[in-house]
Amino acid sequence: MLILDKTTILQLIAAGFGLGSAASGFYAALLWKRASLAHPTPYWYADPMREPVDEKLRDMGWLGAQLEASFEAGHLNRRAAWWTGLAAALAALGTIIGVILIFSK
Repeated sequence: MLILDKTTILQLIAAGFGLGSAASGFYAALLWKRASLAHPTPYWYADPMREPVDEKLRDMGWLGAQLEASFEAGHLNRRAAWWTGLAAALAALGTIIGVILIFSK
């Protein structure tokens, strides 16, 4: 049976917080990257034969596509912000445990 002392347990917990912070930070960066790639695509993009001839209808199609792209980017940004907050919280907890380890010696 492996018995760990208090210092080793705290070091493992701090390392876990550090790894969790890095992982959630990288995931947040991925979400922000995906949010930056959200482009407006009108419904006729896949089939140009369906593009409206009327200029007002075509403008409305582009406007609708822009709204959808903005919604998608906003959704991804909201998730990325949450993951960034988690990364900051985990890093702070790891730092606090590290400081406790330094001053407990």
